[in-house]
Amino acid sequence: MGDVLKKKKILVTRPQDQAEKLCVLIEAQGGQAIRLPVIEVRPVQEDDVLQGLLSNLSAYQIGIFISRNAVKYTLALLHHDIDVLGHLKLVATGQATASLLKQSGIAEVCHAGSYAESEALLQLPVLQSPQVAGRNIIIFRGTGGRELLAEKLRARGARVDYAEIYERLPVRYEKAVLDDIWFNQKPDFIVASSGEGLQNLFDMLSSEQRVIMLDTDLVVFGKRMSDLALKLGFRQAPSIADEMSDAGLFRAIMQHTGEKFS
Repeated sequence: MGDVLKKKKILVTRPQDQAEKLCVLIEAQGGQAIRLPVIEVRPVQEDDVLQGLLSNLSAYQIGIFISRNAVKYTLALLHHDIDVLGHLKLVATGQATASLLKQSGIAEVCHAGSYAESEALLQLPVLQSPQVAGRNIIIFRGTGGRELLAEKLRARGARVDYAEIYERLPVRYEKAVLDDIWFNQKPDFIVASSGEGLQNLFDMLSSEQRVIMLDTDLVVFGKRMSDLALKLGFRQAPSIADEMSDAGLFRAIMQHTGEKFS
C-alpha cells in the first residue's frame, strides 16, 4: 500500500465491468476512486444477419478483433468453440485484445503493439495489398465504429464484412448524483477511456457542472481523445496514457500527480 494518491479523488468513467482493476490500483495508492460508468457495454440481440456471418466463417481468410469486448462477446456467441476460428489469420487492434484471444486458446494473433488504433493496424504486413487483395475479411466490432479500417482494406482489394457483436449505450444519472460528484466530492482527476464516453459525460452535465468538469485534470487514451477534450473546452491539455490499458492510465495518473503536487 502506498500514499502517492492520498486524498486525491479520481473519477473513473470506464464501463462497470472494465473499471475495477484501475480503481483497485488507485485505492492501493491511497486515492479515492469515484466510480461513474458513462457507457454500458452489452451484447447485441443476435439476428439472422449476425447468425449468418458466424455460421459462415469458413468463407473468410482474415479476422480482425477491434477490442477485448469484441473477443468476449464473439466467443460467447460461438459457445467458446475456438476451432471455428482456427483457419483465420487473426489480427487484434492491440496487445490487450491479442492477449485475451491467446488466453482463450488461440496461439497466433498479429497485433500492432500496446497502443494500436486503425492507423497502426493498417501498417501491419499482414494487411498490406499483396496479402489482402481478393481476400474476404471479417471485422468483429461494436455497432457504429469507425469506417477507416474497412475503407482502406477495400481500397487494397479486400472484401470486408462487419460482425457487430456488441453495443455501447450512454448511461444516465439523476441530477442529485451528478451534483454530489461535482459540487461535494469535487474530483481532482477524470479518467476517460473512449471519445464516446467523454462526449457522453459532457452531454449529461448541466452548464454549472460542466464548468467544474472543464477545469478538472483529465487522463485519456490517445491524441484523438485529447483533441476531443480540447474541442469540448477543457482548460488544460489532457495527460495521455502511454499504452491502452489500465496500467497505462494508472501510470499517467501517477506521473501527473507527481508533476502537479511536487
